[in-house]
Amino acid sequence: MTRHLILSIDTETGGFAPPASLLTVGIVPAILDLADHTVTRIDQPHHRLVRHRNYVTTPEALAVSGIDPTTHDAHPDAAYPAETDAHLSSLLVSLQVVHDFDAASTIFLAHNASFDDKFIRAYLPAFSGWMRGSICTMKLATALRKKKVLNATTSKLAELSRHIGLQQPDLHRADLDADLALSFFEYALPLTRTARIRPAEFITRRTP
Repeated sequence: MTRHLILSIDTETGGFAPPASLLTVGIVPAILDLADHTVTRIDQPHHRLVRHRNYVTTPEALAVSGIDPTTHDAHPDAAYPAETDAHLSSLLVSLQVVHDFDAASTIFLAHNASFDDKFIRAYLPAFSGWMRGSICTMKLATALRKKKVLNATTSKLAELSRHIGLQQPDLHRADLDADLALSFFEYALPLTRTARIRPAEFITRRTP
């Protein structure tokens, strides 16, 4: 299979692992074609706010995100995890139908994917179950740097964004960071061919 639906995902959270609260989810959909090493965006970025009856947060995590749970909870677009899970699952299925993908073709992409994956699995289980592969752009950047085809000094998203001529916003926002991660992947994908890094080396099988 050379053609995949990919969802670039970022989360803002109340801590560094569940049961800390998932606060926001950003998603940018695209089509990955491994035959010609291209990425084609197919929809606008999506940004979902997740409210909770009881928030589990740490001061350190909230300082990073800049989110105030009180104003966050009062936002008219905020929804509970089950509602968010249903909405994002419906979005994913509609993308699969419109662009003619089967369920096994969807790939989850994120910078530091293992972090976001923990929260997606914990709070959005139905949505999580649709994604059968994962790409970590931080690990890919590290591999490309080791192959000396990427001259960035670190694999942090802010540095990678500057390296490809993009500015990371001062305020963390999930949809903007998901967009930056996808932009880096668009830049990095042709470099994998130069570095002779096979897709099987940067696409990890993901069990639902």
